[in-house]
Amino acid sequence: MFDGSVDSMGSNGAYIPGRNGTFTTAFGRNRTIPAATGGGCVTSGPFLNYTVNLGPANYEPRVGSGNGLDYNPRCLSRDVSLVFANNTKPTDVVALIGSNPTLEAFSRFFETRDGLHASGHFTIGGDPGNDGYVSAGDPIFYLHHGQVDRMWTIWQALDPKTRFGNVFGTSTAFNRPWPARFTRLWYAKLIWSGSMAKDTAILFDKYGPIVRIGPNTLVTNDPDMVRRMTATKSPYTRAESYKVFKFNANLDNVISTVDEERHTYLRNKMAQGYAGKGNANLEQQINNQVLKMIELIDRDYKSVGSGLRPLDFARLSQYFALDAITDVAFSRSLGYLVSGSDHYEYIENLRQSMALNLVLSTLPLAWSFFDLGWIRTLIAPSPTDAKGFGRLMG
Repeated sequence: MFDGSVDSMGSNGAYIPGRNGTFTTAFGRNRTIPAATGGGCVTSGPFLNYTVNLGPANYEPRVGSGNGLDYNPRCLSRDVSLVFANNTKPTDVVALIGSNPTLEAFSRFFETRDGLHASGHFTIGGDPGNDGYVSAGDPIFYLHHGQVDRMWTIWQALDPKTRFGNVFGTSTAFNRPWPARFTRLWYAKLIWSGSMAKDTAILFDKYGPIVRIGPNTLVTNDPDMVRRMTATKSPYTRAESYKVFKFNANLDNVISTVDEERHTYLRNKMAQGYAGKGNANLEQQINNQVLKMIELIDRDYKSVGSGLRPLDFARLSQYFALDAITDVAFSRSLGYLVSGSDHYEYIENLRQSMALNLVLSTLPLAWSFFDLGWIRTLIAPSPTDAKGFGRLMG
């Protein structure tokens, strides 16, 4: 099939040694595909000098630039994988057709992470073969999906009375849970209840690493995906929902700005202050706060006799972080580790405002009201505040 002859589907891609794997995401599944036997452009056969024009949409390393929809001419590459080919043996096809009496069972067997469908694509590999959204740019896509339709047709023919009308699953990707197809209100309620983290984790367990929370909003818990989204020169841009974290009514901060150039500038500017290069006392400042934390534990949390004095280490970590950051930034800490309490009510203020901000981030119309100039000036923290977030600003 890939011997490069005139009657073949073209050759494998030219072998490129020393490559890393390729990252791909499609329909809720993110994964890194190990480098295989090719990786370069097709070298012979009917698709020699074949040009692919669309994508890549969700495939790294990227070839060319753009958002996946721009005109992006490049060669057809392949990376035939014997590992994934081993998942598409005739015995696997027989097991699919003969051991799954319902469409649900058939679909779950067929669509597993290394099932016949995915492995067919990843056996071919390359660009666009490994990109779930534009893999049809490789002509062999149609041979693979012809086999997909053939297997389904054979399975139906074994019990036509039952299976021709059998329906399972959904019609579009990422459309579960069902309220998210139409509204964000359900997620705003979940946030306000205080159970967002727990309930979102349950959704990931149930539906996979990408979950819909609104008509045009997805969330992910995949660390590789998050790392790529936040990386330097990432093709992803900041959503409008970040604007709710604009604490100063007249000035964006590194979190709230959605301007990519401005965000990069602020990140670089902030990083310099904590890198240690311009602060000869950085290590000593951190050590001082560590010593104060130890003193606080000795003073307030050392159990005596049978009297147990429990320590909330999560809260203690907040005290340490606030004092360390403000000592480095302002050469004077806020003194949380000295008082052993939230004496400026910053943590409590942040807890309350965070819930409201997260709710507003899911409800654009509500946010547009709160973002009116006079309202934001009225409710936003001020550098003159004696407590809360304003105290840190001042």
